Amino acid sequence: MLLSGLMICNNEYELEMVLKKLKEVRNAQVTVQGLSVVVDYEPADTETSFEEEETIAKITDILESVELHGFSMTR
Repeated sequence: MLLSGLMICNNEYELEMVLKKLKEVRNAQVTVQGLSVVVDYEPADTETSFEEEETIAKITDILESVELHGFSMTR
């Protein structure tokens, strides 16, 4: 499964909080441009289905914590 998400933070403080949370997510690639954050996640071959679901849940929780956000998932 591949998860791609975008969020646009309202200010620098919100951006810092989001980036702090995303640092804890394994295998997430984070790209920052200004107040915009793009997150891409593709599970490693060694991850179990449970670990994959937990990581996806963590990332979507982070995405949804920002007012302006969106994401897509593909199998």
